[in-house]
Amino acid sequence: LGLALLGEGVEFVLGNFYVLKKGASGRGTVGGFVGGLVGAMLGNSLLPLAGAVLGSFVGAFLGCVIGEFWNRQMLEPSLRIGTHAFVGRLLAILTKHALGLVMVFLILRATFPTS
Repeated sequence: LGLALLGEGVEFVLGNFYVLKKGASGRGTVGGFVGGLVGAMLGNSLLPLAGAVLGSFVGAFLGCVIGEFWNRQMLEPSLRIGTHAFVGRLLAILTKHALGLVMVFLILRATFPTS
């Protein structure tokens, strides 16, 4: 349970605050968060299973670009921050999946003791 909660926390922090460290505004950060949620829902309805992950990547990118463009009125910095939102989401998902593999290993080790 602790590793699952840690994975969720790490995903939230990396997926949302990574762009802040890269220079995103509040609107860009909120746009990336909301875009990731909306993208995951739409992606899942279009392509079950993998669509949620792909949709969250695309949604985070587009949401962050829209939020940054709304704030700065310049396309190039908005696209750069959107790319950072994509990378942040990727790092978050990879970290969460690594923790999931640790959980699987621990469960298998507890289920099949060596003796």
